[in-house]
Amino acid sequence: MPLTLVWIALLSRRLTCSLGAGRGIESAVEVVKSLLVGADVVMTASALLRHGAQHVATMRDGLARWLGANGFDSVDAIRGLKDASHVEHVDALFRAQYVAALTDYLPGKLVS
Repeated sequence: MPLTLVWIALLSRRLTCSLGAGRGIESAVEVVKSLLVGADVVMTASALLRHGAQHVATMRDGLARWLGANGFDSVDAIRGLKDASHVEHVDALFRAQYVAALTDYLPGKLVS
């Protein structure tokens, strides 16, 4: 999911289209992170297949709890609060993401 977050954070203020976050959206925590970096929607098909349709309510309730606990009254209030326009050195963000991708890479993961 981190690569998705980085690209949404970088593109959300530069494009006029809506951006959707996918890959790894399993809980309210990932929903909040995606909204904070500027996603307009999140896609949770895999989570729903794994946990059932009732999981939507679990994620929605978790999001509502997080918003309330942090003093926000709506999703619009948090959308984009942590996008790339709030990062002083975007090039450092790119480098850090590249290093993280290399560090997480395991050659055996790609072999079927």
